Amino acid sequence: LFLVVSYLPLTSFAFMLSCMRIKPAAATIITLAVVMADFVLANFPLFPLFKEYRDWFVTPRMQMWVYSQYQDIPWPQVFENWAWLIGIGLTGFVLGWMNFERRDIKS
Repeated sequence: LFLVVSYLPLTSFAFMLSCMRIKPAAATIITLAVVMADFVLANFPLFPLFKEYRDWFVTPRMQMWVYSQYQDIPWPQVFENWAWLIGIGLTGFVLGWMNFERRDIKS
């Protein structure tokens, strides 16, 4: 359950891009590039400027699956991260669905 919720934004972003008029391989590469850029900017030690914006990055929230291995699981942090990840995932899914429906009606 922890891993499913953790990777929901990644799959919904890939779904959103695949519903656009781009090739599936390009959608996959763009998704991986965005996730890698997010990870690097959130964890790069030479960017202390980004430490105050760490809550706005997605990849630190995606790493919350590690909480499932704790002896005492910090449930308030888990539920906060789940709310963010589910919100981002649903937003990506709805945007992709709307784009697919718009494209399907036109053609």
